[in-house]
Amino acid sequence: MGRKSGTSNSIPLSFGALILQTGWGGAGLVMLVFVVSISGTYPIKLIEQIVDSAVNANSRSDILPILTGGALYILTFVIWSGAQYLLNTIYRRIEAEAGHRLRSRLFSYVLHLRPEFFSAYQTGDVTADVLKDSEITTSQFLKPVLFIAQSVTKFTFGFIFMLSIDWRMTLFVFPIGIFSAFLARNTTARVKVLATDSRNSTTTMWGIFSETIRGVREIRANIAEPAIHRKLDGASEQVAAATIREVRFNEGADAINSLFYMTVIGLIMTFGAVLVIWGHLTVGGLAAFMMYNGMLTDPVMQSVDFYREILRTRISIERLNRLFLNPRYPIQNTSPVARLEPTIRLEGVTFQYPSGPPVLHDVSLEIASGSCVAVVGGSGSGKTTLSQVISGILQPERGIVSIGGCFVNDKTLDLIRKNLTIVFQDPFLFNASFKDNILLGMPDATSEAVARAIRLSCLGPVIDSSAHGIDTLVGENGNKLSSGERQRVGLARGFLRQCSVYLLDEATSSLDSTTSRQIVSNVRDNFKNSTVIIIAHKIASIQDMDRIIVMKKGRIVADGNHQKLLDSSTEYQRLYRDQFSASDQALPTNSR
Repeated sequence: MGRKSGTSNSIPLSFGALILQTGWGGAGLVMLVFVVSISGTYPIKLIEQIVDSAVNANSRSDILPILTGGALYILTFVIWSGAQYLLNTIYRRIEAEAGHRLRSRLFSYVLHLRPEFFSAYQTGDVTADVLKDSEITTSQFLKPVLFIAQSVTKFTFGFIFMLSIDWRMTLFVFPIGIFSAFLARNTTARVKVLATDSRNSTTTMWGIFSETIRGVREIRANIAEPAIHRKLDGASEQVAAATIREVRFNEGADAINSLFYMTVIGLIMTFGAVLVIWGHLTVGGLAAFMMYNGMLTDPVMQSVDFYREILRTRISIERLNRLFLNPRYPIQNTSPVARLEPTIRLEGVTFQYPSGPPVLHDVSLEIASGSCVAVVGGSGSGKTTLSQVISGILQPERGIVSIGGCFVNDKTLDLIRKNLTIVFQDPFLFNASFKDNILLGMPDATSEAVARAIRLSCLGPVIDSSAHGIDTLVGENGNKLSSGERQRVGLARGFLRQCSVYLLDEATSSLDSTTSRQIVSNVRDNFKNSTVIIIAHKIASIQDMDRIIVMKKGRIVADGNHQKLLDSSTEYQRLYRDQFSASDQALPTNSR
């Protein structure tokens, strides 16, 4: 049963898919756009009537058409204001709901990504993708719909009203509008390149900064502030350069478009004035036509900015889709599952990391139900990889792993993880209290169960000496605690779960030998119905175990109890000598 690459099981993001999710709200927006457009264009026609009525008035009695036109103008804009309010309110509501759906999908996906992803990508890059790109996507995806709908409706009504004023002026303006749209469209390719460069350089900079924050202790300890500052400064300089290139191009395009726009206005106004002199156009008609021209020209001028926003959104969607293409674990089923018999079997298991040599070589192993087994070996012997293969975190290149007859693979992870808990050498602690960190996987656990977990992990003295007891905050990743105290919190978290299998991967490596032995003794005495595997470096903490497995260079080289291994295994003897000096505890002569 070889390694599974995993599947994304995710429908790619697209403008169309996001728009379809708006449902009736999106349909309502289109209707409101129609109302806003007609109520925003018709008042200009009223202005034409009011101006012409004023120019042609011969007495005070001719004021009635002006007053009527003014009243209709105000009424029309009352309708426009109400429709515009509803349009903006519904738009923001749809945007907020779409943002929530996308963020929820992203959070779920990231939580189920496989370990290979987090080895390949920096935390800062992932954070930038999830936060920035999702924000850009959800704040911009409806703009194409609104822009096109508003532009089409405004253009339709405006074009009709312009024809009603003067067909010659309309035919004069129309080719200019087409040329403006063509000019705007030809800038989009360069805009996309510049926007992509700016976005990528910004993501790189914040990735480096995020890594710097996490490693600030090591930076200070190694007097590396100047070197890291130069690195950050260089990344920031690249962001500035990319931004300047983008701004220079955008502002240049805007300047050219503005010059073209003002030139067109001058030509239309001159041509219209000639028509007024010739008697083919009224003064009110010229004023209304100029206003309609501005209304219809604005979308053309705005199309440059619109295309820029669309391209930025497309870049963000492409980046999010790259995230969704990464293989992930299946989403866990929350329904109760049966307890597995804690018999563990490995047959011919081989594993290697990408672009590296094999870490496990044809490992075969059987651990009986209820056993308490230790695995020892030097650095790089494959101990941790073995534990992660058993727990399903890693999938072997070849061979099979089973627990209680159930093969460990992506399809059975829900069942495996509910029957197995693994405590790592460096457990991650959240910026919360001792209690909240212990309750991470069992939020409904009783106070008695929590107290038992604290006792088994020897965490009680640490909590008792803290200012607020179990409610004391431990800091970001437990930075208010020592490494040994963090390990005890991780052990308490693991012991709280009632599981068939417990995997302790160097989980007591930062503890003193006395505390480490006490925890191992607690495990042996209190989990008799479970199988316990202790990955250890300190032989002193596990030498009383009934079974000790010795690993070297990815292979099992010895298997037995402490005394047997001292008598027969040269590798175990070497590990023993490395940890105990001759003055502390001499190696028995019969072990040589």
